[in-house]
Amino acid sequence: MPRADVYVWCDASCAPTPIMVAWFIERLKGHDIAVFRHPERQSIREEYEFMTTGLARLGETYLNARYRGEWLREQYEYIAADRLYLDNRLYASTAFAYRATSPVVAAFQAIWSAKARWLLHDQLMFPYALSKAGCWVNVIDANYLKCEALTFARTGIRRSA
Repeated sequence: MPRADVYVWCDASCAPTPIMVAWFIERLKGHDIAVFRHPERQSIREEYEFMTTGLARLGETYLNARYRGEWLREQYEYIAADRLYLDNRLYASTAFAYRATSPVVAAFQAIWSAKARWLLHDQLMFPYALSKAGCWVNVIDANYLKCEALTFARTGIRRSA
């Protein structure tokens, strides 16, 4: 396999610590991508149900700000209609490391297309696209909210185990 550069990505909710790049590269271990397991839910179905229940809850602001008016149901139905997909994983896409391998590029293209078609956020599409593209995923079992490699910008405080 040709050499592929390593990239480390984190969203705006967190900031890197001095060890972040080395920490993620160690967890990549030759895989296409290293990503955190979601700390609370195990599947796309569970996440969809969490979102739709939250959207219906009176006074709920976080989920409504992110998903109200988006085509969440349509995206979920698209994924759920794929009878060959085993819905047994959910990732926290807050931060991850990857190599720009052909499977990762294909997965990211699918995620981008899904953002344009259904909704801005990738929570449902991320595990589906990685699986369908055949990405070799190293799932990080650590809780991303308690990771020494990240500082959360919302509070400016690194959460510890």
